[in-house]
Amino acid sequence: MNIWIDAAILLSGGLFVCGIMCLKGNLMNRVTALQLGNVVSSIIILLLAEGFHNDIFFDSALCLVIISFPGTLIYIRFLEKWL
Repeated sequence: MNIWIDAAILLSGGLFVCGIMCLKGNLMNRVTALQLGNVVSSIIILLLAEGFHNDIFFDSALCLVIISFPGTLIYIRFLEKWL
C-alpha cells in the first residue's frame, strides 16, 4: 500500500459520517450531507486512481462529479414541499 491508498481509507471514515448524517439529520442537513458525500467519494476515487495507477478511475471520478450536483438538485426538487 502507498500513501494514496492510505489517504483514501482515511477519507472513507468521513464518508461514513456523511452517511450517518443522511440517516439521522433534519432535511437540510441530509441534503448537505448528500452533497458532501458526493464530493468526498469523488476525492476517494481520485486517490484510488493515483494509488493503483489506473486511468479508468479518473474517468469514473469525472463522471461522478458531473452528475452529482444535478442529482442533488433533482433530489431537492422532489423534496420541495417539505423544505
